[in-house]
Amino acid sequence: MIYYILYIIIIINILIAQGQYQIIQLPNNALDLISNQSTLIINDTNVEKVNSNFSTSLISYPANINFCNFQMKQFSISVFNYGVLEDQVNNDVLKTFSANEYYLQYFINKKINNNINLYYSIGTAYSKIYNYNSLLVASSLKIKKYFSQYKFHVSAGINNAGFIIKEYRQAHTKMPMEYQLGIGYYFKNISIGYDLIYHYQDNHITDIICLKINITNNINLILSNTNHLKKLSSENNLNYLLGFSGGVDFVVNNTNINMGFLNLGPAGMSSAITINYKLF
Repeated sequence: MIYYILYIIIIINILIAQGQYQIIQLPNNALDLISNQSTLIINDTNVEKVNSNFSTSLISYPANINFCNFQMKQFSISVFNYGVLEDQVNNDVLKTFSANEYYLQYFINKKINNNINLYYSIGTAYSKIYNYNSLLVASSLKIKKYFSQYKFHVSAGINNAGFIIKEYRQAHTKMPMEYQLGIGYYFKNISIGYDLIYHYQDNHITDIICLKINITNNINLILSNTNHLKKLSSENNLNYLLGFSGGVDFVVNNTNINMGFLNLGPAGMSSAITINYKLF
């Protein structure tokens, strides 16, 4: 049984995250997935045009693993479903069980003034895999400073800082904390950003490059790439396509829709859709 639990955790670690507590590291919505969680897209989308106060997101990963998020004003709840796992010996299924994670957040995502954007979140995550469960508190802070005269921004952030209330087991587990630095340039219809992320838990660095193209006033094309998935590379793969993502951000009938994909190489493709609208 424990081998199946470890197997599914290892697969998700390689595909998306580093270490435990996947739900606090996963993209919360389609824009996060499409941009590989670049700071370029903080307060830089069409969502403000529809005065949205509610959103729903669905992200589909390989092996029937799904993530969904519901957001109302400044509150958000996420569910990460690993699907049904089996304790199996040869062809004999001894038992089946589920594995899920839940994340309740309060967040602030606003412009302090015309040149400073702030994103802050704090929340509680609960993880249950068979008879193992864990509870934690996590928070993230990102600040983006825009220099209008140079059409340039710099950003800094701390992701997944917090503490574990209850461990899976007695062994001590570190929070998957990250430090993120980013820069961006804005041209007439094109924005390009570059982020570096230092993963404190296992002491390594990944990078993200993100490109946003304004097709029309209400349609943006977003492309991104990261070296975050290099562990999935093989001789039969085009390595530069691992971690490549793309999608669109557009407005239709006072509704903002984001949809796109993330290439996971030999593991398959992840797809996402987010709908932002005014509920009342």
